[in-house]
Amino acid sequence: MDELENMKAMWLELNQRVSALEAENRNLARKVSNEKYKSARDRLIRKYTAFIIVEVIMILYTFAFIGFNPMVVEKYRMVTCFYWLIFFLLGVAVDFYLRQRLVELDIYNSSVREISSQAARSWKIHKLAIIIGFPIAIGAVILFALALDANEFTIYGMIFGALIGATIGFFQLRKFLQYYRLLQTSPSDDI
Repeated sequence: MDELENMKAMWLELNQRVSALEAENRNLARKVSNEKYKSARDRLIRKYTAFIIVEVIMILYTFAFIGFNPMVVEKYRMVTCFYWLIFFLLGVAVDFYLRQRLVELDIYNSSVREISSQAARSWKIHKLAIIIGFPIAIGAVILFALALDANEFTIYGMIFGALIGATIGFFQLRKFLQYYRLLQTSPSDDI
């Protein structure tokens, strides 16, 4: 009878140890996923902050270049400045909004589903801003060419610059997508 009681006690002790290990494993997995979310969120916040800074600099540069450049056709000067101002202000507004959504995202107290759904909504807004901003950017480049009374070589230079900008934009878009995907995965995807 003592042997049976000893076996029951050992079994109970082993069961408690396994349960404790499972709980510790879940806590470690949660910490790892929280750090993954925090890292992706922080990188997105830094990217949006960098974009906001570049957009503000571009507003100032555009006004200085178009507003005071003697090569700009006078009848296009004000409309070009206004158009570029609207273009970059829309960019600043969208980037600031998405940045604030990420800053307010509480990765430690939110469920995985909440983090994932908020990241998915933010990514949709980001894509929508690109879809809306792309034709506006094309219009800005065309207006810029008109304002400079562009000749053939200027137009080639603008096309080349636009291709370089599009390439850089494509790689930045891939980075944004990578970080948003990290925010949209659950810990069970990694474990």
